[in-house]
Amino acid sequence: MAYSPNIPVGTEFPSRSQPKILNNFIAISNAFNKNHSDFNEATEGEHSLVDFVLQELPQLAKADSSLLFAADVDGTPEMFYGANGEEAKQITNIEPTTGGGTDTSYSFDFINGLSLRFGLIPHNGTTKTITFDTPFASSAYVVFFTIYNGPPREGMYVGDLSLESFRLRSTVQQGSGNYFYLAIGR
Repeated sequence: MAYSPNIPVGTEFPSRSQPKILNNFIAISNAFNKNHSDFNEATEGEHSLVDFVLQELPQLAKADSSLLFAADVDGTPEMFYGANGEEAKQITNIEPTTGGGTDTSYSFDFINGLSLRFGLIPHNGTTKTITFDTPFASSAYVVFFTIYNGPPREGMYVGDLSLESFRLRSTVQQGSGNYFYLAIGR
């Protein structure tokens, strides 16, 4: 049934408009019940699910508001979020970026601004500087590291953490080995 926006017509008798008005009530009920709880249920008006129509990219959020939508990314629908006048960013199925050089390193930036830098690094001395492929924008909070392979280490610690890098240090000369690291910042 199609909704008729011009009902009732002032020139029609109520008996002629009544079936059209009833048709409109049915059309409204059918539209409302799609993805919502039914009228007269305890949960009426609440969403049972949300279908998103694919939108074009890019999309900008209005100032002092936010938006959530789906858009096509290489043939797959993905979710995007934006707020406060900024361009919406993809929030589903995001792959970390990979770095170059001899070390295996990755970067991942969350939409809320939190960022991760992580990877596998070789170490064979008392001090090694690890430079992030992508520097943190404003803050570097902490670095965690653990041995991947090689002999046990004594006196290993992280020093000189900055937006761009950190140093893996040891108070004792060590044999070579590999380390996983995870740096958290913004």
